Amino acid sequence: MLKKVYLALDSFRCLYCGNRPSSDPDCKLVLDHVHPFSLGGKGVVSNIVTACSRCNGFKHAKLLDEPVLADITSYLDRVNTAGGFNPDGTIEGVAL
Repeated sequence: MLKKVYLALDSFRCLYCGNRPSSDPDCKLVLDHVHPFSLGGKGVVSNIVTACSRCNGFKHAKLLDEPVLADITSYLDRVNTAGGFNPDGTIEGVAL
């Protein structure tokens, strides 16, 4: 259920390359932790984005380059504020 929420928030597209299943039948969307768990990232809405499996596999457990990270962080701030998410990245007490 929560995956569908993320996909809808991100307009059913990969936030890294913009690819969509509607235009590329080989595109499979997954959820990606912007700051990987292995590097201390958390499973909160402010750290999760929609990515295609290709980009997710390429990024793996790496941090994003600073310009890309700044764009993604700015996007997440706008989405989280508009979506009514709590500042700590939770949705009304629902743990992700």
